[in-house]
Amino acid sequence: MPSVTLEACVCLGSAGYPVPPGSSCHLVLSDSAVAVHAGKDMSVSVPLLEVCSIDISGPGTVMTGGGFAGGGFGVEGALQGIAVATVLNALTTKSKIHTFVAVITNVGELHFHYAGMEPSALRVALASTYTALRRLDPNWQRARLAALEYDKKHRGLSDHEFERLATRILQPLPAHPEVAPAMQAPAAVAGPLGMCPSCKTIIQLHADECPKCKALFGADSAWSVIPQ
Repeated sequence: MPSVTLEACVCLGSAGYPVPPGSSCHLVLSDSAVAVHAGKDMSVSVPLLEVCSIDISGPGTVMTGGGFAGGGFGVEGALQGIAVATVLNALTTKSKIHTFVAVITNVGELHFHYAGMEPSALRVALASTYTALRRLDPNWQRARLAALEYDKKHRGLSDHEFERLATRILQPLPAHPEVAPAMQAPAAVAGPLGMCPSCKTIIQLHADECPKCKALFGADSAWSVIPQ
């Protein structure tokens, strides 16, 4: 699965890792590790097996500046003041994204500020990392297997379906997710051929109805299949 790189993060604090607070770094998250790169000489890689949780929080986009209310004498002055205030607010109002990422591990913690994506969007971007982290949790595996066993006992889940779903929990994720089989292509038209005068589809010459546009070709119909 592809990794996600969060560029220009700022380390807010750490414990157990040599990442100084205030340092600018790149945070790389994948389905196997969390890596921190701060400059050319400092790099830390934490296997996902050591990661307890990845917490994403923060207010997201924050607006600052502005605050001009306008004013003036009389109606004309008020309108002019409001117009000027609108321009001033547009020029001085700034937005900045505040997203906080906390990586909690067996041996320490890493806390970052990231301004490139709001918390909800970042959570979606890291779906592969969260999926891998969840599947490494034995408590999660036991809970999901217990749900399958309960369904088999009380709701009639078949042995075959139980084994299939249990295997999906215990085995590593495939490179490509399982997808439903594609719809079978329609069989080629057999026998004498003709063309539907309505939608120009090639159909059987003696068909009573066009399978595509549903035009009728019976004895009482004004339509008839055009021989090919």
